[in-house]
Amino acid sequence: MGSSVLCLLLSYPAYYGLANEKDDGWRLILEARGALRAGDFPEALGKLGESFSLAEKTGQKLLAAIALGNIAEAYRLQGNGAEALVYYEKALSFYRDLRNQNGIAITEQKMEEIAPRSTTPESGPSLREKLIRDAIDRVRDRVRSLEKKGE
Repeated sequence: MGSSVLCLLLSYPAYYGLANEKDDGWRLILEARGALRAGDFPEALGKLGESFSLAEKTGQKLLAAIALGNIAEAYRLQGNGAEALVYYEKALSFYRDLRNQNGIAITEQKMEEIAPRSTTPESGPSLREKLIRDAIDRVRDRVRSLEKKGE
């Protein structure tokens, strides 16, 4: 679905007075993405912050994760990788709570692009390697707990 069609669909409830706070969070994400494409970072960050606040208020974890990921992207586009990593970490936490594998993979990939693996062996495993190892450990723990319940 094209973004113009999506914008039309999301604006329809607001036009007829049917919108609620849950819809507003998604609308703000779309508006922020437009501001990002236009290079208006302060506007984008403001809308994304509003969207995140609404997500927390209404208990929408997926919206919160997406808002945080977009905040990280805004900082990345401005060349502020350190701040971007902070927000990617926050988004990753939400995606993990949701067990949203697609969100986890995309966020980890973005983080790896900002802080790529070191080429020196003495520096230890990369962030990506640590995250993969953590994910494998969580899956193993989950399998063990399911096996114990089945006994």
